[in-house]
Amino acid sequence: MEAQTGASEGRLSTAPGGPGAERLDSVAVRTVRCTTCRQETPWEGNPHRPFCSERCRLVDLAAWMDECYRIPGEPVPPDATPALDDEAPAKR
Repeated sequence: MEAQTGASEGRLSTAPGGPGAERLDSVAVRTVRCTTCRQETPWEGNPHRPFCSERCRLVDLAAWMDECYRIPGEPVPPDATPALDDEAPAKR
């Protein structure tokens, strides 16, 4: 893969070292795609990673809360679920 040079010398939009790396004045910056909006975002120093922003992080959280995502597993019959009172020790 061939690197593309930017406006200033020493700046490459795609480093020959691999995908997702950008070299700015001889410093490698690893970038990843936000899992929500697919925008490229830096990995290092990003408090929201793997997301690009707090907004994308909250959009993903809302999708989990709305049960848009599911983890595969065996279905549990509704009558087999223990009630919360059954698990707690009896108070006297």
